[in-house]
Amino acid sequence: MQQLQRTDVHPAVVRNSVRILQFINIPEALHGEVMNACFNFIEKPATPVAIKAFALTTLYNLSKHYPDIQQELKTIIEERMDNETAAFVSRGKKILQQLQKCKAPRV
Repeated sequence: MQQLQRTDVHPAVVRNSVRILQFINIPEALHGEVMNACFNFIEKPATPVAIKAFALTTLYNLSKHYPDIQQELKTIIEERMDNETAAFVSRGKKILQQLQKCKAPRV
């Protein structure tokens, strides 16, 4: 978790830390810190695109536990689509589709 807030390391360190978070079960005690860090990465224009993409996936995974953040995640993705790279747009579209499935009524 501490790696996510460091500014004195190469972006690759942060990128790989966030990449790992996509694939693991994050301890519940760290959910809040991870969510804050990921939202901060997405909102900063200077954040490298790979970090943003991994942060989007991490937030989507956490949104399964905290449905309240789904609308915020959706809004941020939609607002940033026009100003981001193709990688962000691609990941964002996939996550928006997944979020839509979560809200679809089950028959």
